[in-house]
Formats: sequence, structure tokens, C-alpha cells
Amino acid sequence: MNYLVECEVIKTNPAKKIKPQKEDVKIEVFSDEQIKQMLNFYRRIKWREKSYVAYRDYMIIVTILGTGIRRGEIINLQWSDIDFVNKSISVFGKSRRKETIPITDRLAKELTAYQTFCKQYWGNLSDYVFVKRDNTQMTDNSLMLVFKFLGQK
Repeated sequence: MNYLVECEVIKTNPAKKIKPQKEDVKIEVFSDEQIKQMLNFYRRIKWREKSYVAYRDYMIIVTILGTGIRRGEIINLQWSDIDFVNKSISVFGKSRRKETIPITDRLAKELTAYQTFCKQYWGNLSDYVFVKRDNTQMTDNSLMLVFKFLGQK
């Protein structure tokens, strides 16, 4: 129609009010091999350097893989949301409803060990499971930087 207007076949484009079709957005995902590489990378750093950030990033990946929770849910996850006895995590989902997600025995053990590490590292435990270097809640941007760093590695 725009071409017909340019060639002066018609005066105005009758389809001008129609919204263009949305293009599909392709989201790049990590392959199974890349995930194994990430976990091995963080395991090496975690044990070699005893780094809080490496341990936190490792636990973020393990928690996301084990539960499938979203970015906002992982940032807002609090220790009170984790039930170590019944092996579940409670999150406020996309529809603002509280959802309970079961976790494996291994993930529960890893989260317990991470909690112990955080108590020793910070002295006083933050309400939030995953915190920044200054013991404050992570932001969307700080979580995105973790995955950006991983993509580069």
C-alpha cells in the first residue's frame, strides 16, 4: 500500500491504521553442555577461592534449574520461603498467587549448606537468600550481570 501511495496510484494508505504484526523474539538459552560447564566453573572457584559471589552465583543457577522459578521470584526469595522440613519453596508467581514448588533432597542440602556459609560469611543473615556484596537484596540488573558474565565465560 505504501508503494501505491509513492507511485501516486492511490492518495492515502487505507491500511495505515492497522498495527504491524509482532515479530517473534528469539531468546537464547544455554545448552546442557554449557550448563555443565557453568556449574563446573563455579564449583572450582567456590572451593578454590571460598568466594561468596561464586557460591551465590552457583546456588542461583542450581536453584533456577531445580525449581524453574523466574527472575523476579529468585530476587525476592527469602529464607522464610524455604521449608527445609517439607522440602518446598513458596513464591509469589506471575499471577500474584502464592505457589509452593517442591525441591529435591539434594537442592535442600545445598541450600542448607549455603545458608550456613552465609551465616558465617555475613555474621547476621539477611532476609533474602541471594544478596549483593553489601548484603542487600539483589536487583534485576545484578542478576542479569551474573548471566552476562557467564555468557562471556
